[in-house]
Amino acid sequence: MKVKRFFITPKSVVVDNITVPLVPAVSKDELASYTSIFNDLEKLDENVLKQIGTKLFQRFFISSVLDKYYSTGQPVVLILSKELEELPWELLHDGTDWIARSRGLIRAGSAYRNAPEIIPKLQTLKVFTAISAPVYDETILDNEQETIYSEYTDTYLEMFQNLIGEACPIEIKIHDHITREKFSREMSQNMHVIHFIGKVSSGRLIFETRHSALDPIDNTWLKENITTALRGNLRLVIMNVCHSENMQIYPLVSLLLDTGVPAVIILQNPLSNLGNLTFIKSFYKNLSTGKTIEKAVKNSLHAMASDWQIKPYEWANIKLFINDSLLESESTLNLIDDEMLSMMINPSVQVHLPKKSRIGCNVNSSTDMCR
Repeated sequence: MKVKRFFITPKSVVVDNITVPLVPAVSKDELASYTSIFNDLEKLDENVLKQIGTKLFQRFFISSVLDKYYSTGQPVVLILSKELEELPWELLHDGTDWIARSRGLIRAGSAYRNAPEIIPKLQTLKVFTAISAPVYDETILDNEQETIYSEYTDTYLEMFQNLIGEACPIEIKIHDHITREKFSREMSQNMHVIHFIGKVSSGRLIFETRHSALDPIDNTWLKENITTALRGNLRLVIMNVCHSENMQIYPLVSLLLDTGVPAVIILQNPLSNLGNLTFIKSFYKNLSTGKTIEKAVKNSLHAMASDWQIKPYEWANIKLFINDSLLESESTLNLIDDEMLSMMINPSVQVHLPKKSRIGCNVNSSTDMCR
């Protein structure tokens, strides 16, 4: 997937070995003006989002950078300095359309280790879903513990149950109290996707102990287990991390890419139940029928933006990261061969729910699932 990469810092933008200085350089106050837009969600209508996205585009895509942007219709790939990671790049608007929804937008991760080649398989898409919601979390008030647990488990279990019977070749296995032991056991099962639902703290995934207490995962342990999965079919990690700040998440994304994970997708607040369901349903349908990862993301953003019950800013909270090594190769990023459907008789989604799962929430609600 050979594409143009835009290297962006507060002082300059580099593309095709051409450096264009930003005059003046981006200040801390200017950075804050972009990141503060989500402080008042009620004011975020389509016009405000478009103004922010256009302002961001006009600030960084100037001179030769702008020429390079219009010289190709490929997805826009950004390599960002640490100071700029938190800016809402997914809102970039070129004056005609949202880049993420028209051409596609990718955050490239400069990794020390190359990702394994993605070879489309003639098989069912296999997804391992790990839900972590410790009942005893010292960062949550005691009277909120059971509420948070219920929202993570009941909501997502019903969300995945809604996929059962869809005409797509997908097999989803769910653990709703993910522990180290359960996670390690699944890493050798040749899944294509790990879908983690829970919390990230200080750049570490939070699992549960056997007694449902909070268990921060050591990154060395995580790398070893992810490496085991990469030796099989693992090519994508998705993280629903509602109760986590950007600066807690990005170090973990870097760790996963450095380990060799080809692609990582982040879903963050503010996202409603319906927004989550719409993305998950559309994304897995596209991915399992042969679409590339970036195309599946783009189609899913369109699905979210096409539902009036989903808030206009929700689609911009989906972030796609791809290992930089894959952006220099000719290979495409589709996990499943698009001939898979024609070879199957009545393909359908199979969901293996955990035992004694409790289901009782409304996934069609437009309210935030994570508060």
